[in-house]
Amino acid sequence: MTFDELPSAVEKLDGRLSRIEETLGRLLEVIGDKSELHEFISRAQVCELLHITPQTLHQWVRQGKIVSYKIGTRTLFKPSEVMAAVKAVEVKVGKNKNI
Repeated sequence: MTFDELPSAVEKLDGRLSRIEETLGRLLEVIGDKSELHEFISRAQVCELLHITPQTLHQWVRQGKIVSYKIGTRTLFKPSEVMAAVKAVEVKVGKNKNI
């Protein structure tokens, strides 16, 4: 990366971090009070929060990126673990030098 490319790279990184911030904000709205972190959220809620399709969520679960729980016939997720997965992506984006 050259010095002339730096402003563009910083702008791209800022955009990515803003989207991550928005996602974390929406997640915090869903989980509300931290004492409720032990509760579960549905696949549809996770997809809505992360702006992904159910197929992508299924792939991420199979790849171990997000932990899911089967309760009866339902697949559910702990909000705190979804948040941890989003933060893991944030760390990867922060360390990515090829923006």
